[in-house]
Amino acid sequence: MQVTLPEELVARLEAAAQAEGKSLEQWLGDKVEGHADERQWQDLLAYGRDRGRASGYNEEDSPRVVKEWRREQRDSSVRPAPGRFAWTPPTCNYRR
Repeated sequence: MQVTLPEELVARLEAAAQAEGKSLEQWLGDKVEGHADERQWQDLLAYGRDRGRASGYNEEDSPRVVKEWRREQRDSSVRPAPGRFAWTPPTCNYRR
């Protein structure tokens, strides 16, 4: 990939890279990757906000909704008897 930038900007970028002990290519790569990660995060936040608005719930509803969901999960799951594990390993009947 080839990019043409004004010489003054290149000098500033090189100085910034040198201050961090990196080559210009490394420094620019880090900055571009950081920007792409931040953009992805912002997109995810926007998606969450949109889904939240579409659900009809608001922030004040969150504790109640979480509590209801946990109760439904607890009531609908098959739980082992108290003191028992959900999974018991098979016994070994090895004889010499």
